[in-house]
Amino acid sequence: MFPESLHLATTRHQHHIAPRILPLACITLLVGACESSILQPDTADMARSVGPILLEEVLDNLGNFASNPNAIASHADIGSGSVKVTGAVTPSVSIPFGNTVVRGATAIVTGVTNPYRSLTMGANLERQGSWSLSAVVDPVRMANMAALYRYAISGNAADLSDYHLPTKVQGNKVGVDPAYLTSRYCVYCVDLAQFAKGHINLDAIPESDVKKPQNINPLLKIDPDHPWLRHFKQPVEDLGGGLGKHGGEYLYVNEAPGKHPLSDFVLFVLSQKSPAGPEAASARTANSH
Repeated sequence: MFPESLHLATTRHQHHIAPRILPLACITLLVGACESSILQPDTADMARSVGPILLEEVLDNLGNFASNPNAIASHADIGSGSVKVTGAVTPSVSIPFGNTVVRGATAIVTGVTNPYRSLTMGANLERQGSWSLSAVVDPVRMANMAALYRYAISGNAADLSDYHLPTKVQGNKVGVDPAYLTSRYCVYCVDLAQFAKGHINLDAIPESDVKKPQNINPLLKIDPDHPWLRHFKQPVEDLGGGLGKHGGEYLYVNEAPGKHPLSDFVLFVLSQKSPAGPEAASARTANSH
C-alpha cells in the first residue's frame, strides 16, 4: 500500500485540473465578443467602399477616352458582398497521468513528486470582406457608356449620336419607350404632354425625333465653353479640383456652386441598363433599319 501522503497528492492533482480550464473559457468568451464588435464596423466599411469603387471605374474610363476616343468602356457591376470575421481558440493542455513515485534502495517508497502540468492557449481573429463583380459585356450598354464618356470629354452633342435609346414594341410598331423619356437619368428627355401634340402614338416615337441637342438632360448637358471636366498630359500647378492621373491623363473637375456634375455623371453611367428578353432584341433590330 502507498502511504497516505501519496493518496493526498494524487487527489490534489485531480482537483488542480478544473481551475486551469477557467482561462480557456474566458478566452473563448472574449473571442466571441471580439467577433461581434468587429463585424459591425467591418460591414459599414464594406458599404462605404461602394462609392469609391464606382467613382474609380468612371475616372479610369474618362482618362482612357481622353487619351483615346476609340476606347472601349470597361465597367463591372457590383453584386453581392460578404463580410466574414472568424475567431479561433487553440488550447494546448499537458497533464501527465499519475505521479512520480520515488523508491529507495530497498524498494520502499520514499516520496512522491507531482509531474509538470501545463496549459497554453492562443486566439486569433481572421477578417475578410469581398464583393462579387460582373463585367459589363452587353454591346448596347457598352456603346451607350462609350457615348457618355466621349460626350463628357468633348462636350460635343454629336458624340451622343451613338447613344441607343430604350425602345418599346407595341404590336407591330417600335418606338422609344415613353417611360424612359421622363426618368431622372434619361440622357434625352421630353415633356410628353408637349411632345404628344406632334405625335399621334407615343408608343411609336422615332429616335430621330428625340435625339436632339435641346433634349439632352440638363443634369448631363455640357456647356462647351465651360466644361466641367478638364484633362492634361502633365499635372497643372495651382489648378484646383484635381482627381489624379487616370488612363495617362490628369483629370480636373470644375464644379460651379450648387452643381455636382461628376456625381451626376457617375449616376448617369450607372443608370445604363442591359436590354433583356426577345422584345428588346426585336426592338433593337427593328430600330436599326
